[in-house]
Amino acid sequence: MLSLVVAIANFLDVFTDIFAITVAGMSALQLGLLNGVAYLLFILAMYLGGKLSDRGTIRSQTVLVFICLLVYGALLWILNTNQGLSGVALITLYVFYSIAQALARTSAIAYIHEAYSSTYWKSMLNRRIVTTVAFEAFSFILVSLIGLKALISSLKYFALLLAILAFTALLIVKDPPLKIERTLYVIDSGLRRVERLITGNLVVFALLTERGGLRRTNSYPLLLYASEYKYVSVRRILLSLALFRAANALILVQFPVYLRTAMVLSSEELFTVYGLARLFLLIDFFAPLTISGRVSVAMITRGLLPVLLLATHGLAPMNVVAALVLGAILYINSKVDVALYSMYTDSLGRAEATRYLVVGEMAGFICTLASGLVYSVGGYECIVAMNIIMFLLSSLLLRH
Repeated sequence: MLSLVVAIANFLDVFTDIFAITVAGMSALQLGLLNGVAYLLFILAMYLGGKLSDRGTIRSQTVLVFICLLVYGALLWILNTNQGLSGVALITLYVFYSIAQALARTSAIAYIHEAYSSTYWKSMLNRRIVTTVAFEAFSFILVSLIGLKALISSLKYFALLLAILAFTALLIVKDPPLKIERTLYVIDSGLRRVERLITGNLVVFALLTERGGLRRTNSYPLLLYASEYKYVSVRRILLSLALFRAANALILVQFPVYLRTAMVLSSEELFTVYGLARLFLLIDFFAPLTISGRVSVAMITRGLLPVLLLATHGLAPMNVVAALVLGAILYINSKVDVALYSMYTDSLGRAEATRYLVVGEMAGFICTLASGLVYSVGGYECIVAMNIIMFLLSSLLLRH
């Protein structure tokens, strides 16, 4: 159910941007600034949610998400009925959906950490992503079929639906009675680190004291075993994460602006693009893929993907082409995100999500503010070039 709440918040993220561009007439620069304000509050809410999550507190976060969604629905109605408050209401929309999005994510991660054994964390994170994007795809395609104007004319029902879904999550989600899984993970991780340290010392001892030269039949397999557990440092992982999130902020914040202005897509076509892109992500449900050990290759591939949109410009139907490119970008993003977080927890030796989330979102915040300026000055081509450079540097940081 928490995955459903995350999906609602993610849907409102894109919905608010499309609403701002098509209905309120926001420019690329204004959209970047609005998203920048949302990001700043997102980071603060993420920090609060991270602190609550570290204590295993989930239900209180769900209560706050419920309140934010109620206020969002009310403000959307005010924005549509009272044009005099449109500017203030539009800014406030970004404030409340971003807070709801942050707390929904941290509560979902906290629930996985507390309710499941650490051996299932990675698979549960993948499952959460699949559930979330399935509901997002359904929501976007439904709105594309209904039409933005029809949805705006019945905003009170839309707001009521948001409240019902959030309230259902509030009734279902409970705080776990025993909050010990994080502690067990720290103990288990510490024991594994001691085991690797002993194994490494035995390899060095064997190499230095073996009589008659190196006997590779004994020592070389031990050396291979030890090298499998060589970690990338936490600092390099966080720097790679920062570049990853910064590049995505540049390309994804201005993506609907590019589709609207350069490709002249309607609001319904924009929702179709995002819906089909989410459907593309469901390929993971039928053919799950992990990129452990191949994160650098995935980074480079992700950096080159936006070039396809330039190369295929003018092909019909353009909304399907854009959806495939966006879907591939989001698919690789989801895999890289899970891989980076798994690398981070392994290298750190404990499940502590606050610093990881704050570093990533701070990088996103900075480039979100800059995205409108970059797009206005250099266009989509400049953003694509910056994406290639950032992902190349990020891949190099993750090499052992």
